[in-house]
Amino acid sequence: MSGSVVLDVAIGLGLLYLLLSLVCSAVAELISRVASFRSKTLESGIRSLLDDLQGAGLAGQLYAHPLVASLGRTISSDQGPRIGAAPSYIPGQTFALALLDIVAPAASGARKTLDDLRHSIEKISNESVKRSLLCLLDAGAKDFQDLQARVASWFDDSMDRVSGWYKRKTQTLLLAIALAITVVLNADSVTVTKTLFSTPGVQAAVAEMAAAQTARGLPASGDELATIAGSVSTALGTSLPLGWSKVGYGAGDWGMRLVGWLVTIAAISLGAPFWFDALGKLVNLRSSGARPPRSDAAASGN
Repeated sequence: MSGSVVLDVAIGLGLLYLLLSLVCSAVAELISRVASFRSKTLESGIRSLLDDLQGAGLAGQLYAHPLVASLGRTISSDQGPRIGAAPSYIPGQTFALALLDIVAPAASGARKTLDDLRHSIEKISNESVKRSLLCLLDAGAKDFQDLQARVASWFDDSMDRVSGWYKRKTQTLLLAIALAITVVLNADSVTVTKTLFSTPGVQAAVAEMAAAQTARGLPASGDELATIAGSVSTALGTSLPLGWSKVGYGAGDWGMRLVGWLVTIAAISLGAPFWFDALGKLVNLRSSGARPPRSDAAASGN
């Protein structure tokens, strides 16, 4: 078995995994957008930070504050534009300004002194937030701007944990989508590998598709992901044994099919950027060809 055949098989599998990763990413992005995963995760994090799990206290007031409400998605209606969705991102400085304005609203034109802030904070019924803000105030805040910066840093540190929540949620979603797509398309890595090894025509066709895909670049938006995934899926469907009508299985083949599915799901979980980079390296290696053998003179050093 030549090295070029092994390389073509690796390219074929890499293209398959890239395609399925793109499809998974497009579907996950669509679901996240429709279900507002990011904004809901952010809201859960803010409710936890402000010890207001029901959203009836400080968290509810924060989201109603004009500085935060204006960050939500605007929806057009017969009555004109209105804020129809909670924001999916809130800058730390905006959070700090809104929270301090809720806690210690100043009279028109009046500057907030540290004594004013302390007096207002001590009146908060939310013990958790009161204690946190007093700690930040007593940690050496010089003025209102300094306290605002400390509150913003407190918020940003807490959002790092929220980002972890969102990442775990999306990873679980991607695995579920990968499982569904693998089974629906019957993307069995074992069968695909056998087909690539035994069919030189498929090797060449898939290698050309891989070169075109890497030259096109990795798409960034969900719409572009769906478009590219759809076109590549159509091309792959004519060459590789995807789908249930193209592959016949015997009664004893179910074990290998499950192994092939698991390999596919594990590969997809690595993500489209990983497979795009790997495929680019494989395509470049294929296009560069094998290194020519050295002459006897070169080998002897003459």
